[in-house]
Amino acid sequence: MIVLQSLLFGSLVSLVAFYANFLWKRRRFNELAAKIPGSNGLPFIGILHKFAFRSYRHYLSIFCEIPDGNSLTKFWLGPFLTVSVNSPENLQAVLNSPKCQKKPSALYSGWSATEGMVLSHGSLWKNHRKILSGAFTVNVLHRLLPMFDEKSKKSLHILKKHVNKEEFDVYEKVAACSLETLMKGNFNYDRDYQTEPENAKLLTIVEE
Repeated sequence: MIVLQSLLFGSLVSLVAFYANFLWKRRRFNELAAKIPGSNGLPFIGILHKFAFRSYRHYLSIFCEIPDGNSLTKFWLGPFLTVSVNSPENLQAVLNSPKCQKKPSALYSGWSATEGMVLSHGSLWKNHRKILSGAFTVNVLHRLLPMFDEKSKKSLHILKKHVNKEEFDVYEKVAACSLETLMKGNFNYDRDYQTEPENAKLLTIVEE
């Protein structure tokens, strides 16, 4: 019994010493982080507990609740500080800063692809971005406007059937519209994902 108590006490002391050393090394970082509005969440885990036992469909709603009206808000995912930008001016500053291109590996470690636009940085990201820019010229977007208009009107027609009725999860219908628009705009492949249940099964495959 005495040995067990000694082991527990020693483990506790080691944990406290490790945490104190961790905070000391990051004291300047934490001082700057404290100036950003937002909640620190729970010790050690931040707001990770909010994602426990929740499906990934609820993740976006959690992130959307974080800003709470602020143009700049912080939250902690474990020991990782994350800053939510909620204004065009701040977003422009982040996107135009070369210091904000590199993604934190710990938060993106679950991704299998590491060399695409989402995860790459530096010269690789610049080269991919330069290639992709040609697909978003004004002339290209103008040619796509009629298609955007067609797909969005189709989606509105579907959503009108739910007006003044019980609330429902709009995710699947918006996702179907997005997929239909993406396939037509990127691959010139026109298929009905919004009203044909059989075709909509592809959404489940993409989500998995």
